Amino acid sequence: MKNKRKIIILTVLGIIPFYCKSIFYFSNIDAEFNQLLEELSLLYGALIVSFLSGMQWQRIVDRKNDFKYLILPMIPLLLVWLYESFFFKSYKELLIITCLILSFFIDYKLIKNTLQKWYLNLRAFATFMAVLSYFI
Repeated sequence: MKNKRKIIILTVLGIIPFYCKSIFYFSNIDAEFNQLLEELSLLYGALIVSFLSGMQWQRIVDRKNDFKYLILPMIPLLLVWLYESFFFKSYKELLIITCLILSFFIDYKLIKNTLQKWYLNLRAFATFMAVLSYFI
């Protein structure tokens, strides 16, 4: 039960950086700082997708015993880290949003048998809140 509480607290705290750009945007900070916060928000989203992909890959290796699924968690990872080279600024947020949602669906559809219900609910909440931050 203690680990469950830590996971919930760290997940909720991990959502806060997604909203930093929105908080500072309304505080009349100069445009350069807002641009930096926007780029950091995209980088943070990419790091979260990378982290989630690594966790999913590890779960598939440990519990699924079906190695044909190993490529699935790598798809969002590869997409999110290639965004800088191939996408214009307006599509970067869309790509991060897509990768966050894709990562959630990998948990929900592919790995759901290895995850507890409360964790899937937490992932749904965290994904929704992270995606929502890019629309604010």
